[in-house]
Amino acid sequence: MILHSITVENWRCLVGETTVGPFSEGLNILYAPNATGKSTLFEALRCALMDNHATQGKDIQQLRPWGRELSPRVMVEFSAKDCRYRVRKRFLEKPESLLERMEGEIYRPLAEGPKADSITRELFSPKAPKVGMSRPEHWGIQQVLWTPQGKLELDGLSGDLLASIRQALSIQVVDSGIRAVEEELKARYGMYFTPTGRLRTGSGASSLPFLEDSIKTKGKELESKRLEYQETEDLSLKVKTLSSRLEELRSEARRSDEDLKMIEGEAANYNAHLGDLEKAEAEAKAAESEYLRRKALFTQVSEIRGEIGEIGDKVLSLRNSLPVLEEELKVCTVKLETKKAEFAEAQKAKNNGEALLDRAREASRLTFLQEKIQKESEALEQAYLAKKNFERAESEGAEKSFPGSAEIQKIRKAFEILEEARIMLDASLITLEITPEAPFKARVDSGETPG
Repeated sequence: MILHSITVENWRCLVGETTVGPFSEGLNILYAPNATGKSTLFEALRCALMDNHATQGKDIQQLRPWGRELSPRVMVEFSAKDCRYRVRKRFLEKPESLLERMEGEIYRPLAEGPKADSITRELFSPKAPKVGMSRPEHWGIQQVLWTPQGKLELDGLSGDLLASIRQALSIQVVDSGIRAVEEELKARYGMYFTPTGRLRTGSGASSLPFLEDSIKTKGKELESKRLEYQETEDLSLKVKTLSSRLEELRSEARRSDEDLKMIEGEAANYNAHLGDLEKAEAEAKAAESEYLRRKALFTQVSEIRGEIGEIGDKVLSLRNSLPVLEEELKVCTVKLETKKAEFAEAQKAKNNGEALLDRAREASRLTFLQEKIQKESEALEQAYLAKKNFERAESEGAEKSFPGSAEIQKIRKAFEILEEARIMLDASLITLEITPEAPFKARVDSGETPG
């Protein structure tokens, strides 16, 4: 079998469509960090070629991406028995299988459903699993070529695998041309490598190890020269940059010389005018002092004029409001006299009120004392009557005789008999009717004769 490409979709960690290939006819190596899907691709290849699309069970359920409700799909392009095929399979929900064969330049359907599964599997092994997913003993000769990560299951070989190996060996024995090629390859291999796969050294060895050492040495020299070349290029670039900067500085120096000559001429003119400038500065200072003095005087005059204007406005306002104020003064004077008279009347009324209040207080006190005297007189009279009644009762008690204890006991006994008679009289007025719910016997201790 020659594998051309493999495409998987929604298979374990590979969510979405992932395609690997087309592969070259030589040796192909897939390398990537751990947990990126290399073993998943191998598993999808095995399921596409060996497993039934309608397989159910715990193992096939684990192909679904974790936490997603998606159906795993796989498509494999391969060549076997001088024909090129393409097989498509979908597992779990809505399972399907389609085997196509290249006819001319395009793929045309060859089989579908369970028939596509069996034809694809028979290209490699006639043995199919009864239930569940395929195991190494179902892979035919592929169990020697396919080794899952961490597994090397060659403990026992299935019968179809042994038959395939015998067939391959018989072909090699019969074909002398292949044997000659094999011997030539072994001889060429022995020129460069030992039977264990290491490079051959010592006498009679090929120059391959020395060439490899020479290549490594030349590689290091090349890298060193490349670094030197890079440094040279950097220095050349810096030299060009510095040369340009040097020309700029020279141009600036020439301009500076011209500016210096111009400045020297201006300095001579400056010295000539410096005396005039000092004289003008002295005159300017004197003029400035005079200006400041006059400015201060002008400011004072302006402030005084402003104050005079404000005072004049106030005087005019007071003159205009003077008649009104005089009229208000007359009105206030009349009101003041009126209020004084009212105050005198109020003071007089206050004095009269206080005198009446004192008399009312004295009258209230007198009334209170009269009521108290009346109450005390009544209490005294009652006490006098009580005393007379007490004296009369004492005189009457001395004349009368009271019953003794025996007579008192007889009186109490009579009262008890009277109370019992009253209770019996009340009870005789009560009528009680008893209706039994079942037959029973009763005993009457006492009672009236009915009728």
